[in-house]
Amino acid sequence: MLIRIYRTESNLQFIMLLISTLLLWLPALIHPLPSPPSHSPLPYYNFILSLTGNQGILNTILAMLLVMAEGILLTLLLSRHELFPRNNALPALVFVLLMSWHPDLLCLHPVILHNLLMLLFLLLFLNLYEKPDPFKEVFGSSLCLSIATFLDITAFIFLLLTWAGFMIYRLFSWRIWIINLLGFCLPYLYLFIYHFWYDNWIQTAGRFQTSFTSLEWINTDIPVITWIALVILGFFCLAATLSLAAMLQERVISIRKKFLFMIWYLLLSVPVFLFSGDLRWIQGSVSMIPATAILSYFFVRLKRLFWWEVIFSLLLCYMIWIRIFPAL
Repeated sequence: MLIRIYRTESNLQFIMLLISTLLLWLPALIHPLPSPPSHSPLPYYNFILSLTGNQGILNTILAMLLVMAEGILLTLLLSRHELFPRNNALPALVFVLLMSWHPDLLCLHPVILHNLLMLLFLLLFLNLYEKPDPFKEVFGSSLCLSIATFLDITAFIFLLLTWAGFMIYRLFSWRIWIINLLGFCLPYLYLFIYHFWYDNWIQTAGRFQTSFTSLEWINTDIPVITWIALVILGFFCLAATLSLAAMLQERVISIRKKFLFMIWYLLLSVPVFLFSGDLRWIQGSVSMIPATAILSYFFVRLKRLFWWEVIFSLLLCYMIWIRIFPAL
């Protein structure tokens, strides 16, 4: 029923999106969770928290609105690049579900802000294909990625994603690679000049070193109720990825390359999750953008929809149930 509604152009899909989001975030709106710490050695995440006075309810409302806005922005992005049909909000629902599936995610955390910058990165980077001189897009996307590392230090790994994208798009011009490095390093050059001017750059460099060395292996102590949700989500992602790999041979080259880029994005998110320590679910959220793109395309291409729709609807109801009745 839910997927079928979202595969139409009915305005009901936006009402269902709002209702689903409110139900998923209802416990956090009633009992707000504190914002978790950031892996970043820079104070910008704490500065954003200070703008709301670090008030739990305000941070929760802001986080919920950002997740909804990011879901809608991702939907528009996928439609613009022909990775999903227009006038369809299914990616927004899938993104909200993935970004809200665990109770620890129902707060303002660094990955929500990181994902917003990664969406801007994708908006620019996916425009590289078949452009003769995509220098502005390369510089702008590298700049967005660099700023994302200010909020979440683990975003450094996605520099490899840009290089994988150059390989996929067959962009071997040395100028593009140099512009990529310049765009990524420019914010850090300004950061170094600022801290050098105030004579505390050695302390800042030490904080960066501490942030990298403090990354811990994922905490594997996972409750059974969480394992159930993980198994279902993993089943969906595996089926969608395998199905997408088979369908890509039927698509035009531009769409094939963009989805291949999304698969690389998903794969490079795995190390972030594995070295997340106790922040496993929050850090694991860096994979939700590519997972949403892959899952949404899988759902919209399904011909035999009934059983997949039953499983998806049960998963959404299960997520809502364990938030409203966590003790049962």
